[in-house]
Amino acid sequence: MNKKLRALYIEPDFLNESLKRKIIYKNYFVGQDGFFEEALFYAFDVNSFNLDTFYKKQIWNKNDFDVFVYNYKATGKNKLAKRNQIIINTASRIKNKPKILFLGGARAEDIPDKKVLDVFDIIFKREPFKDLGKYNISEENKKKFYPTMLACLIIIKPRNIFAKMVGNFLKFPFPQYNNDKKYDIFFSGAMPQRHNKRLEAWQYLTEQDFNVYGGLQETSKNAPVSEKLSFPKLNRKDYIKAIRNAKINLALDGIGQFTFRHLEIWHLGEFMISSPSIKEVSLLLPAKENIHYVSYNSIDDLSEKIKFYLKNDSAREKIAKNGKEMFDKYYDPQQHGLEIKRTIEKIL
Repeated sequence: MNKKLRALYIEPDFLNESLKRKIIYKNYFVGQDGFFEEALFYAFDVNSFNLDTFYKKQIWNKNDFDVFVYNYKATGKNKLAKRNQIIINTASRIKNKPKILFLGGARAEDIPDKKVLDVFDIIFKREPFKDLGKYNISEENKKKFYPTMLACLIIIKPRNIFAKMVGNFLKFPFPQYNNDKKYDIFFSGAMPQRHNKRLEAWQYLTEQDFNVYGGLQETSKNAPVSEKLSFPKLNRKDYIKAIRNAKINLALDGIGQFTFRHLEIWHLGEFMISSPSIKEVSLLLPAKENIHYVSYNSIDDLSEKIKFYLKNDSAREKIAKNGKEMFDKYYDPQQHGLEIKRTIEKIL
């Protein structure tokens, strides 16, 4: 068996996070970065450090790694210009080794300044635009881009033996699929800060003759949500039960175009209507419209498609089944880890 390449990974900054979140991060592959990190830890012998430790111990002077991987979130809450300069200064200390930048932010449109891209050899971006021409970057930097994606939150993936034991102890069975649905439509999610797409869709649907369940959660960063549209955040078990009990589950634009809900609905084998922006981004899953999901072009179109699929059980259930089969086959962090390894080996 070939010896694993050694990766030096600069991990996200958790200095200002709660103790609970720090513990979860250290023990489980979760959240926006979980899928990529699980892939990395599977295919490489990883030593991870925060940025402060990297500098205090002058780790760049050691010869105990083969690949340098930088998580863009490692610079924490610094302003953009300072963040970019920190990244450039850090990457410039790495000599004669492949340098990989991981962009785990939700928005497809968000990428660093070209000066940051220039100092890296490979860039793994979470759900980038399919059309790289939408980025105002050089052709050389476009060639560095490879897609990765976020993790499915309802799949528990431990980082270590202790977390695996705890996960097995706390595991509960998912509610089984059933044909006797309680609701026509379910959606639950935070009110995004930069747009009103969720608000617009959910408000419209609540005014129609549908049996809806769910709503929006208000956060400190977004606009107020009316009492009529407000809905408390469900715990994991109740959230899964709600997805199971809906004929149609909505996956609406959140911070970015592709959300946890897409993965959760596919994983549970339920029917999904997605915002149309899913068609703009590059996914590791070969998701096709009208085969694995349905999307809409306007609010009126959303309403018409809901009416159609509420009346056509067999068509709805076939798409749900296709989505489940696709997810089970292609949601594979270990396979992605091998893809990352092959990509890096091309430039070694």
